[in-house]
Amino acid sequence: MKIFYAFSGQGYGHASRSSVTIQYLESLGHEIRIATGEQGLIFARQVGLKNVFGIEQFKIHHSRQGASAVKTLFKLFQQSPKKIFLNTFKLHRALKNFKPDFVISDMEPFSYSWAKWRELPLWTINNQSLITLTKFSTPTHLLTDYFGAKTVVSLINPPADLNFVLSFCPQLTPLRAKYKNKSFLVPPILRKELFSLTPKVGNHILIYQTDSTYQKRVRAIVNHFPQIKFYIYNLKNDGRFGRQAVFRKFSSTQLLEDLAGARAVILNGGFTVLGEAIYLKKPIISLPLHGDFEQTLNAILLDRANYGIFLPKVDLERVEKFFDNLDFYERNLQDYHQNKNCIFETKLKEALNK
Repeated sequence: MKIFYAFSGQGYGHASRSSVTIQYLESLGHEIRIATGEQGLIFARQVGLKNVFGIEQFKIHHSRQGASAVKTLFKLFQQSPKKIFLNTFKLHRALKNFKPDFVISDMEPFSYSWAKWRELPLWTINNQSLITLTKFSTPTHLLTDYFGAKTVVSLINPPADLNFVLSFCPQLTPLRAKYKNKSFLVPPILRKELFSLTPKVGNHILIYQTDSTYQKRVRAIVNHFPQIKFYIYNLKNDGRFGRQAVFRKFSSTQLLEDLAGARAVILNGGFTVLGEAIYLKKPIISLPLHGDFEQTLNAILLDRANYGIFLPKVDLERVEKFFDNLDFYERNLQDYHQNKNCIFETKLKEALNK
């Protein structure tokens, strides 16, 4: 079959799982044309994907105060006419003489609209659909963030003809009854490099933060525990960290090695690295980006599954208690079972053969 596959280029999470899915589809003999932008475009070319075309991106708005659903919606409506105009011409050129049988979208709104316009079947693959297609309890003080995020996801990624919804704790996020017939709840889609690693309980704590506003928070944690070695990604060495802080330049290979050998992990709430850490059975402290309900939901689910803890802000007493009770989280993580990407690949293959 011929498939048009589009994914969000904001960050590397969408690109990472999309590249795995695309490579699997190509191994089954399907012909793929790919559209993305910005970081996604860079990643796709780095991993050697073919037939990749750049398109304009619709972004989630971030500021020093965090993610904003209202500002994201405003920017979406403000930018839509121009970006839709540009993308129409870009896709006309990219898909010339290529007539796809259907479209797959990972949080890429233009491809969704394009599929509807061309009356093509549409499939979605992402974790953001947890917010719209599954059931979970939301703390009262987060209801405003929840409804804002639900509105954004519903506009960018409405329910499609078939939805693959990614979740690391399906028991806490069951599908809503009205979506069960056209949705699959599947584990995170993981990079193949992960499967060759041998996890071990090392002596260091891995810190992976992608937002510079977390500099002070991370420094507070690191300096409070001078007896622990920390490997830190994506933050600057400002000279005010202790000698136990080792700053790493980003390297996908090095990151996975440090992750596999960590005693525990401190992350934001991004789904990709969170899923990788859980697969490797690493206890996690999640400090989600303020105002980003998707990250906050991931942190809440992590906490409820007892795979780690959710910290809305740095609480050194809770961090210390977490470090003192790592055995508790390690035991709970032993109950997490994921046979590589087999569940997702089986469901995807079944859908393709229907």
